[in-house]
Amino acid sequence: MKTFIEDKGYAYYVTVSGRLDTNTAPELDKKLDNYDFKSKQIIFDFSNLDYISSAGLRVLLKLLRLPQAHHRAIVLRNVKPEIVKILETTGFDNLIEIEN
Repeated sequence: MKTFIEDKGYAYYVTVSGRLDTNTAPELDKKLDNYDFKSKQIIFDFSNLDYISSAGLRVLLKLLRLPQAHHRAIVLRNVKPEIVKILETTGFDNLIEIEN
């Protein structure tokens, strides 16, 4: 997995590629811990994400549990159909905005 986080002023833009699974989710979680999300939206670009496991979903859930988070504070963009299916099956599509 490769990640890149860019501060665009109004939002943090997080690009994730490869597999977000048990082996790689802790790395992303650790990177995200270095940012203050109090007043900014978090936009994930999943155009190159091939797979997300429950460990990857836990990283998203952790962000959703931040006191200032709400379903519009986190946006997933360019999500592949197979990833959308996982999000729908787990109910994350009701918690996080998905833009394609």
